[in-house]
Amino acid sequence: MQKALSGAVTASAIALLSLPALGADHKGYEFITVDLPNGLMPGAFMAPGVGGINDRGWIVGAYQTTSFGLSQAFLDTGRTFTTIGGLAANGVNNRGTIVGIYTFGGIVEVRGFIYRNGKSTTIDALPGLPGSGTVVHPEGISNNGVIVGWGAAAPMAPKHGFVRSAGGQITTLDLAGDTFLTGVNDRGAIVGYYSGGSFLRQPNGAVSPIQVPGASQTFVNAINDRGEVVGYYQMTASATATHGFVLDKEGFVTIDVPGASSTMVTGINNHGELVGRFDDAKGAHVFLARPQEERDEDITER
Repeated sequence: MQKALSGAVTASAIALLSLPALGADHKGYEFITVDLPNGLMPGAFMAPGVGGINDRGWIVGAYQTTSFGLSQAFLDTGRTFTTIGGLAANGVNNRGTIVGIYTFGGIVEVRGFIYRNGKSTTIDALPGLPGSGTVVHPEGISNNGVIVGWGAAAPMAPKHGFVRSAGGQITTLDLAGDTFLTGVNDRGAIVGYYSGGSFLRQPNGAVSPIQVPGASQTFVNAINDRGEVVGYYQMTASATATHGFVLDKEGFVTIDVPGASSTMVTGINNHGELVGRFDDAKGAHVFLARPQEERDEDITER
């Protein structure tokens, strides 16, 4: 049985959002450029080219071999680089299950996939939505197998957020206007954005806005089990530069890769490691950012 969930953004912010100041990097990060094989650069159809990161340090995303060609999904474990069939890989959990998108019957028909151990399962429709559901975008997956994303009956049709349980039941979750769900953690907290801005939805259904102070646009991409939210923002509507951010209990922190003209944070794991894309004079690149306070055993135990 399919059902729809709805929510309205409340004026009150939860504790996570109680510090409005946009501060300098209070943790300090070590930034590492992740070089894709053969000089490939990240890039994807309707995506920045970098998806998520799990607690094992596995990174997923997409790359393009030509400026106008279709992208290819990839998995980088730090030891091996694997191309996965599809346009883009958007999320990966600790079990190694990957979610992403591929084209079906032409580039306008985009469907979702779930990939694990070399086998793919298709998410090709969102029951309960008007029309055939020719656009299905899974964006994030929790360690317990819950998937969030968005879909539409046609490319230009209204966009609806969806939640797919570990058992395969799909429900829609819509706020006012087009709704895009981008991340979910093991506690069931969901982040996303809609026509009114970005938001955090708690497991009890409470919805709070996420807005970087002074920014014209804020986009959220992921949330970990500690409730830390990541994304990117622009200061003006006409800005070409973007800045990444982390939102934790201490407030907002800007994340800019040194020397980059633009930075997007697209994923965060439970160690607080960040993954994303940055652009400089040489083009687009994948980056990994490790908190300097991260304990050595957090890495060696993986």
